[in-house]
Order: sequence, then C-alpha cells, then structure tokens
Amino acid sequence: MENQPTPQTPFTGCLLVANPFSEDPFFSKSVVLILTHDNEGSLGVVLNQKTPFEISIVDQDDSPTLPVYLGGPVNTDDSGFLFLHKIAKLPEAAHVCLDWYYGGDGEAIMEELPTGKINRWNTRIFNGYSGWNPKQLQEEINNGHWIVVKPQDKYFLPHVEDIWEEITESLTGNYQIIAKAAKDIQLN
Repeated sequence: MENQPTPQTPFTGCLLVANPFSEDPFFSKSVVLILTHDNEGSLGVVLNQKTPFEISIVDQDDSPTLPVYLGGPVNTDDSGFLFLHKIAKLPEAAHVCLDWYYGGDGEAIMEELPTGKINRWNTRIFNGYSGWNPKQLQEEINNGHWIVVKPQDKYFLPHVEDIWEEITESLTGNYQIIAKAAKDIQLN
C-alpha cells in the first residue's frame, strides 16, 4: 500500500523521515517520532537508532531486557531516559499517537516492571532526544530535510532498524528513488 506524505506541517505524533542527502550525519536515514509540537518548539525521538545497550527490566540474571535507542543528539549523558509505552493509565503520561504514550510517573513505571506488562512490543527506552526551537522544525521541513508522514502501527514493531527504507519505498512520487539512494551520492 502506498503512503501519501501528509501536508508538510509537523504535528504531535507525526513521523519525520530524513532526506537521505541531509548534511547532518546524525539524522542520516532516521525516522523521528514527534512527541510534542507546539509554539514552544518540538521534541522527538529517533525510532531506528538502536544502541548496543540493553536494560534489564527486573533485577534478576535471567530477566528479559529492553534495547536502548539513541533518541537524538540532545542530553545523551546518563542523566535520564525517555520512555515510549502503551500504559495509558500511567500517571502523568502524555498521549503521542495511536496507542503510544511517553513519559509519566517514573516510580509507577518501576512498579510495572516486575509485572511483566512491559516488554519489547509495548515499551521503548531512549537515551537522548531530538529538539527544535519554535519554527525551526518547520523551516527544516520547508528546506527539504524532512518528509512528514502519519504514524502506522507497523512502524512501532520491535525490529525497526529498516523503517526508513520501508517508509520511503511506500511513499508516492520520487520518494521510491530516494529510498534506494546511498548515503554518499557519489556511490549512486
């Protein structure tokens, strides 16, 4: 099924698909979920940059683990993590899109860990985030750095490393050509 890009205006819950010719190496072939977008700016996380690190969800040697994703270039020290999850009743959690929420009461998240309700299918952990000042993101979109796409459930599955290719190949117009582009244009 082909995907029509949305009108090129960002909104909370939209996906930003990076132009492969972007000069910013951090966002090369990235897909960013916008967690908040308002007159104070925009906050998002990169969905497809998994780190080699995993976090144990219960303090036991054989406990399940969750991969840690690099959410963006801002605040990547070890001072904290952002959680994207499907716990609708979590206090202070903000709805993002579909049935996904972010943040919330950290103690309540910790209480959910031993219940087994948190897993790779319903929770993402991000170190760092992507942020834009007011109007900065719209300017980057207008300059062709990003394509705005509506979210779909399939883009939130545990194995999301190839979603950039999947999304760009599903777009109409010249986007299918862009999906096949090498990071270095001289290699095309």
